[in-house]
Amino acid sequence: MSPRQPRQAFKKTAIAHLIGAAMPASAATCTWNPAAGAWSTAASWSCGFVPGNLDLASVAAGKSVTITGAQPTTSISNAGTIDLSNNSSLGLTGNSTNTGVIAMQSVGNFTDLTINGVASLNGTGSVQMSNNSQNRIYGSGSTLTLGAGQSILGSGQIGVGGSMALVNNGTVSATQNTAL
Repeated sequence: MSPRQPRQAFKKTAIAHLIGAAMPASAATCTWNPAAGAWSTAASWSCGFVPGNLDLASVAAGKSVTITGAQPTTSISNAGTIDLSNNSSLGLTGNSTNTGVIAMQSVGNFTDLTINGVASLNGTGSVQMSNNSQNRIYGSGSTLTLGAGQSILGSGQIGVGGSMALVNNGTVSATQNTAL
């Protein structure tokens, strides 16, 4: 064996590791474990990290998770309550199911459900906006399809900036004093 062969084997191994590092991680289903708590607490998720772009965040019936600050884009399966606190945001992508409540709680600061790419929100749940026009559902060059049993209720802005398409198969209703 020549002295060059071990080096070539090392180079091939190093390149394989670099290529593997550049490939995206597999999607994880991350289930919310406690009865209530902060979305940003990695230990509260079954996957051990805060769900991100390739992941599915799952919240069971009877459970409540509170979002403060900006959280990563993800898809959701929600049968409980996802509470978007004042001045907070959650990105939504892909196919999501909501049979619970997504509560947007603006009291004067932007509180955002940001749509990334093509997304759908299905199920029989609702997005409930507080009585403030700073609740926003929007995206840049994106499309949100609202499923047949899904409702957006309350006060806020949908498609602010004009570059999000809404395919409404559900219900959108201004149920607060401040206009929707």
